[in-house]
Amino acid sequence: MTNPALILTEESPAGDTFARSVREIFRFTGVAGTVVTSLPEQPRGILVSYARAVLMAIEMRQLSAERLGGFSSIFIFAGGDARAFEQVILQAGVRSTAFASAEKVHVSVSEKEREICGPFTGLTFREVWAREVLWLDQTSGLTPLVTGLKAGIGFGRSGNCYFCGASGPLDITDFHPRKLFDIKRCFFQIAPLLLFIRYAFSGFPRRTAGP
Repeated sequence: MTNPALILTEESPAGDTFARSVREIFRFTGVAGTVVTSLPEQPRGILVSYARAVLMAIEMRQLSAERLGGFSSIFIFAGGDARAFEQVILQAGVRSTAFASAEKVHVSVSEKEREICGPFTGLTFREVWAREVLWLDQTSGLTPLVTGLKAGIGFGRSGNCYFCGASGPLDITDFHPRKLFDIKRCFFQIAPLLLFIRYAFSGFPRRTAGP
């Protein structure tokens, strides 16, 4: 049985849109997600969060550069907070600048990181919506996974930490099964997290019957 991932949030889990959205995506892919507002003393497994919540955990000394290394994999959304995003990336050993760009950009998926990029390896997507995406400096030392033409790194990694410039995950409860799905409208809200889950859990676990 797959160990559940931790979903770190600042807010009460019951009314937290971020936690609910991540948990729904996990449930859809067959992964268990446990929502927490504080981290265990000995971090392990997989962590998904957003920059401000992670920075708060760092400031409260629940996390450090060493303790980040205790997790096998970490996925962090920018959450719309450039300063927090930069500070968390710094904890991972990389100095980078986060900045906004055009509302629509052409993006390319790395050809060199097939293990994480999976079926998207080497693909290009034209006019992807990027209104709420924070881009990272391409000279920062991050390994680029998804890059925006004339924009920057929209999804990259440093060691076991994966950084996505989106404000947060897609709320898949808003989508009707028969509704036409346009991935270019929500690329950074869903594609990087799905690629991460596929990689971190060695593929999508088999879904069980039931709600």
